[in-house]
Amino acid sequence: MPDDDEWLQESRNRLAVLHGCGTPATADEALAALRMPGVLGRSDEMWTFVTAVVDTAADEVLLAGSGAPWRGRWSAFTRGERVPL
Repeated sequence: MPDDDEWLQESRNRLAVLHGCGTPATADEALAALRMPGVLGRSDEMWTFVTAVVDTAADEVLLAGSGAPWRGRWSAFTRGERVPL
């Protein structure tokens, strides 16, 4: 993949935003950073259907699409189960 690839740059922008959150960032802080203007939907050709944030230490997964975010147990989610927090 060339360094000037549009999709690669999108990923690099997201990584830069996450680095700006500080360590450790909460799942809510990471989600807010990934969905802020200028990071989410920067172009008509690129969009995000769902943003997923996983906090393995808290056993939490946070999924955000067009509706309200869903928060659940990461350990259950990896087994294909939907267990809300």
